[in-house]
Amino acid sequence: MWSISKKELDGLLSDESLANVSFLVLGKKIDLPYAASKEELRYHPGLTNFTTGKGKVFMCSIVRKMGYSEGFKWLSQYID
Repeated sequence: MWSISKKELDGLLSDESLANVSFLVLGKKIDLPYAASKEELRYHPGLTNFTTGKGKVFMCSIVRKMGYSEGFKWLSQYID
């Protein structure tokens, strides 16, 4: 799973046409016991040195109704 995500993300981050584009990473399904942690979601795809703003992945759950709002608010500051 991580290798596919990392390959896709590396492709996006190395695309010069996207050099000034912000990316929002949402860690979903945190209400499930086997959900990845914030640290895993930063480490495995290689985001440890690439995050800005809050310096983390935004952890989210539809069931708990949490996290999405913070992520979208963070992203909205980069939209003209």
